[in-house]
Amino acid sequence: MHTLLRDLGFRTEQETAEIYDVSIRTLRNWRSRQIGPAWVKRARDVVYREDDIRTDLENRRRIPRNSLHTRGNPHADKRIVD
Repeated sequence: MHTLLRDLGFRTEQETAEIYDVSIRTLRNWRSRQIGPAWVKRARDVVYREDDIRTDLENRRRIPRNSLHTRGNPHADKRIVD
């Protein structure tokens, strides 16, 4: 990858696949289904911005209702039990 792209915060398909712990084939499948992080097509290569990867990972974040993050938190969703 060109040094300028790396300096601008872009990552290769291989690096992005490693971050997600998936294959490059899975990343390509996600692109065809319009899911996963946004990407940039550059000539024959596809690159991903670190910010887009971070945003996608944050959007995938799930907090279980009974986790330590929600216990005692007055802003957490409460289940109503009759």
